[in-house]
Amino acid sequence: MGKITSVERYVYHVSHPKNRLSILKNGLKGNTNHPFNVKGAVFAHNDIEPSIEWYPMNLDCILMPMEQYIQILEAYDYWRIDTQALGADWFLDEIMTKDTWPSIRPTHKLYVYTATNIPLEYLTLCKVQEERVCLQQAVEGVVTASLKPAFRPYDINRYL
Repeated sequence: MGKITSVERYVYHVSHPKNRLSILKNGLKGNTNHPFNVKGAVFAHNDIEPSIEWYPMNLDCILMPMEQYIQILEAYDYWRIDTQALGADWFLDEIMTKDTWPSIRPTHKLYVYTATNIPLEYLTLCKVQEERVCLQQAVEGVVTASLKPAFRPYDINRYL
């Protein structure tokens, strides 16, 4: 095990959408056959929004033009883990930290893991989605609008 570390209220596990139904059924379970890192760990990113520094985007985007970067971000599922409710210990993933390319910002606490399987009740599926303008009711002739951010919880029920 690595060094115990503090994490944000929410950390994010990146997964391919082909794993979505399994995660919805079983939650996140550590891989006991992981060939390169801690066996039985669930890995996550201790950050608030996906970026080029997150795995696997840090590999997918190395030789890619920046205009294709958003397509890579949109391709993945991001499982938000409520660390406060889960109450598990989190550890620094020192192998990932050492093996990633240099970043423009510190990433020394970006890569973390827990040895705890994570039940669905502590997970929320998020996606990078189109930004949307939401118009609200007019009050005395004035219409207000708000912008839904591109990275937000995903309405899974619309797509099952």
